[in-house]
Amino acid sequence: MDNEWTSWCWSRPLASATMLILTCVTLLTPGPAWAQDSFYVRQPEVEKGETEIEEHGAVSADPTTEENLRQSHEVEVTEGLTDRWQLMVEGLFEQPLHENFQATEVEVGTQFEMIKRKGDGFDLAFRTEYEAMLEHNQADQILFGPIIKYVQGRASTTFDAFFTGQVGNRADAESLGFEYNWQVKYELNRRVGLGVEAFGEIKDLANSGSFNDQPHRAGPVIYLNFGDEAEGSAAEKHENEETEHEQESKAPELKVAAGVLFGLTDVTPDMTFKLDAELEF
Repeated sequence: MDNEWTSWCWSRPLASATMLILTCVTLLTPGPAWAQDSFYVRQPEVEKGETEIEEHGAVSADPTTEENLRQSHEVEVTEGLTDRWQLMVEGLFEQPLHENFQATEVEVGTQFEMIKRKGDGFDLAFRTEYEAMLEHNQADQILFGPIIKYVQGRASTTFDAFFTGQVGNRADAESLGFEYNWQVKYELNRRVGLGVEAFGEIKDLANSGSFNDQPHRAGPVIYLNFGDEAEGSAAEKHENEETEHEQESKAPELKVAAGVLFGLTDVTPDMTFKLDAELEF
């Protein structure tokens, strides 16, 4: 951050990244919307002044008839306005099997952290999003629900419980849906962590069908932290809290997570490879 141009870019990350997402959405040709998550477990923590630029990618080894996607990518930008309130904008890009890569959604939302832990204990946040579909014959959606996290030393578990609903009155509209993201993680040290993640979806709670008719998957994930302030245990974070508050600016911190998710039902691809990259500053 030595020159004025670099300082200007870093000082306006949310606006710059938002323009980048909207530009990509405009240039790419939209196609039909396909149901698939980016397979990323949302975290409840919110920090004032912290900006995050994230890319969540997923590649299916064997797309199914019900989930006809070769790959999907979600670009997300978040900005902590206060110690509890965060704004976000997202762009979703997908490639159906035998088709071109295309933009399918633009999302805007907010997250409010209701319970903030210090050291070990519980975190609780509530997230809401409006998902604007880029294909005119697809109804927009809303997403809302809690994010719950429990930390004990170097171990943690996080559970996202999100409800989804379509906006507007449509003859083919589905009732309330449900999505879950679950993570169990253990930090081996300040740079490396191991865990297991699981993802599932019920598109229509009123007509959920059998478990085998729903997409569910789970698998191992490795977490790497390349930042100067690599994430340590909750106790270590608490010990360094006062020092961090005294710093005028936070050095950029890059986090990466990679894993393989195995399908648990017939309608879920046997293997899905996921890669998350997150830059914090």
